[in-house]
Amino acid sequence: MEDVTELRKRFSSPSEASLQIKPLVPAIDFVRSTFQIWDKIVNDRTLDIPSHQVVIEVVIEVWITNFSRPLPARQSTSAALLRCSFGARYEEEAGFYDEFVKAKQKKKLKQRLLQEIKPTFDSLLDNLSSQALSDFKLKIDKELNEGKKFSQAANWSRMLTMFESAYEDSKIQQVEWTIAKKIEWTSVNVKKKLVAQMRDHANSIRSIKQNEFKNQVMSKLKSGLIKSMGAILKTPENNMWDKLNDLFRHETDLVYYEFRAALVDFGVDNTTKLEELQTLMGYGRHIIEKSVRKEIHKIVPIMQKK
Repeated sequence: MEDVTELRKRFSSPSEASLQIKPLVPAIDFVRSTFQIWDKIVNDRTLDIPSHQVVIEVVIEVWITNFSRPLPARQSTSAALLRCSFGARYEEEAGFYDEFVKAKQKKKLKQRLLQEIKPTFDSLLDNLSSQALSDFKLKIDKELNEGKKFSQAANWSRMLTMFESAYEDSKIQQVEWTIAKKIEWTSVNVKKKLVAQMRDHANSIRSIKQNEFKNQVMSKLKSGLIKSMGAILKTPENNMWDKLNDLFRHETDLVYYEFRAALVDFGVDNTTKLEELQTLMGYGRHIIEKSVRKEIHKIVPIMQKK
């Protein structure tokens, strides 16, 4: 405002010195004269404009306004937005101004753009993470239904690679060290959260599928034991218990290795694996004992008779 006031004085009451330096221009030549003045300003790259800092600040305000305005097809990456902001167009617009001021204002522009970008960047990371988790859930269901092993279906490495690739595309390179560290820290946390979510989902599916397979194996063992025990208990001999023991080993062997292979595929640790196999063996013994007790009223008279 002080500059404007001073300038107004020069036009309203020009001094004798100013009239001697710059001759008066007839009104009829005003348009041509102003065009000549503007041509000189455009062509003089070393022109020192007193209000250059104000002009650059106006340029920055235009960039910020255009950037903040909702776009129908905004670029998908924050890096692309920053490259646009610091690209040839900005340098062209501010190229004639003082280098110190231009660098200072460019730094200010960068900080303000980052304030605009950071929430969008965080939202983008959340969307990428959610999409990766959703894709993983669809993958594990689809591949298990197709008959693939659990270890293959539960492998989330491809989803994690896709997330990391999308993050690299969205990564902001043109940032100061401290800000870059904050962004990297955010992405690391989002990645850790994504891995934890995929692991929790895989563990949930593992528990369901493991119990389903365990029930199938026990049902198969029970069916095999009961079917073969009928003849042994119907006409018990002196070696009845030997025959029942052989039957137990035969039927448990049929399902033991199948169940063990499934536990390996489910990624069960050795301690849990041993407990599950012992549970299976104990279930087989329980079936035999229960069947024998059920037929005891028939077996005792036969044994007494013999």
